[in-house]
Amino acid sequence: MHNKVLDGIDLSFEEAILFGGVSGVDLLDLVSLAFKVKKRYSKDLHVCTILNAESGLCWEDCSYCSQSSSHNTGVSVYNLLPFDSVLRRVEKAYEMGVRHFGIVTSGYGYKEMSDEFRTIVSYIIGLKKRFPDMEICASLGVLGEETAKMLVEAGF
Repeated sequence: MHNKVLDGIDLSFEEAILFGGVSGVDLLDLVSLAFKVKKRYSKDLHVCTILNAESGLCWEDCSYCSQSSSHNTGVSVYNLLPFDSVLRRVEKAYEMGVRHFGIVTSGYGYKEMSDEFRTIVSYIIGLKKRFPDMEICASLGVLGEETAKMLVEAGF
């Protein structure tokens, strides 16, 4: 099916919907395919990948959200991943040509400074040093003035 896409042939709805079930190592193949399509057909698109760096630990009771610990959604539950794990994921994405990487955490956000927030900022600084041409972004929830300023000072 991927050769069809690279040859410029449209996928049927049924074929396209199959990409929604991709996971694991196959997901990295899909990211690579997306990059190849982008490279071949458009200079205006960019490929971005995200990492769920913390999962299922939000105390909010939002029934629509898989990150809520109030509902049994089957999502994996884990604390903030160690830097080495995040680094390996960024390295893999970088090797595949991805130049936009997002770090996502579960939870309401960081309205006040915390050790975890400082750790996330240190991750961002470390990744920016190792991959200066990669855009590092994040979805961290609601921020307070102090935490927002810290991100700005980190070059975010």
